[in-house]
Amino acid sequence: MDRKSLRRLLRRVYRESGLLTGKKRVGLEVSELARLAARRNRLKKLEHFELWNEIYDEYVSWVISVASSIYLPLKNEGEFEGNVELRLSVTMLFFRLVSDLLSVRILCREGHDVAAKVIARTAVENIDLIILLLKKPELAIDFWNAEDTKRSNDFWHKNVKGEKARKVQKDILRVRLNNDDAASSIYDWMYEFHAILGASTHPSQLGAMFSVLAIGSGTTDNWLGMFGDRAEISCDTYSHLVTHIWKIGFYFKGFPFDDENASRLGLKYSEENTLNRHAKVGGETLTSFLVGVWHPERTDLFFKDYDVSNIWPEAE
Repeated sequence: MDRKSLRRLLRRVYRESGLLTGKKRVGLEVSELARLAARRNRLKKLEHFELWNEIYDEYVSWVISVASSIYLPLKNEGEFEGNVELRLSVTMLFFRLVSDLLSVRILCREGHDVAAKVIARTAVENIDLIILLLKKPELAIDFWNAEDTKRSNDFWHKNVKGEKARKVQKDILRVRLNNDDAASSIYDWMYEFHAILGASTHPSQLGAMFSVLAIGSGTTDNWLGMFGDRAEISCDTYSHLVTHIWKIGFYFKGFPFDDENASRLGLKYSEENTLNRHAKVGGETLTSFLVGVWHPERTDLFFKDYDVSNIWPEAE
């Protein structure tokens, strides 16, 4: 069976049921719809969206270099030393993270922001679990050996569900900032957007509405967002993920070649290795860069209110 054979079969079935009288297919041609949506999105001039897409790409590129720097020594070694489960677990979680981050990019550019937020939530959970395993490497054995559904669910409920995986970050922030109030404030700020991701993930009126009405899309015709409508609301999705990528470098300066993790992960830094340099030096650079983005004197350059007049005209 190939595509053409399938279409002939479906036409025959539709014809026998009375749905088809000629050669034209029944219903909407989804491939044509996808091409039309892609063309509409390419023609859009959303400068703020493109700005955050560029920032997002820089941080995703860093994650790819980190993942590669951790994976390649593991791939090339005949025998593993140290906490093998930790090395394998962190490597696989970074692979999953890269896949999620690239998927978010595709969905945002194709105008499916609500779907992008669903994957963004998963990406944040993977980052949280990576940090948990790095701070509590003894958990890596249970994580890596959770090969069936029951053990995987048991590990998730025991160590990840709710805020369980995040608690270790509060301790990191307290030590790093030496101020409990500041640590709590930064922690709350990092996760204040998480409720929006939850509303996008679970069936909700809010998630359904914004699948149709894309905030900051500028769309004024009858096109429905559910078909794909690139919009500046995706800047929120990008910036939230960038914040959670940023915290890896903030918690572990020079990651993955910081003193705490390099030995655990069996890594040796090479100045001649471009991926190593990007992971270590690039990570430190991007950590400082984002702090600059958040500076009160610069926030107007990177953050703005979205135009919703095409959705709610009275808001203008």
